[in-house]
Amino acid sequence: MNVSGAHLVIESKKPDADRAFFRDILGFAYVDA
Repeated sequence: MNVSGAHLVIESKKPDADRAFFRDILGFAYVDA
């Protein structure tokens, strides 16, 4: 079996900044709010 994805729920006081961090810095292409 190969795992190709994961789901996370993260609570944040600055969701826009955290979304940009995951998308731009870590390179996660699919980040949703």
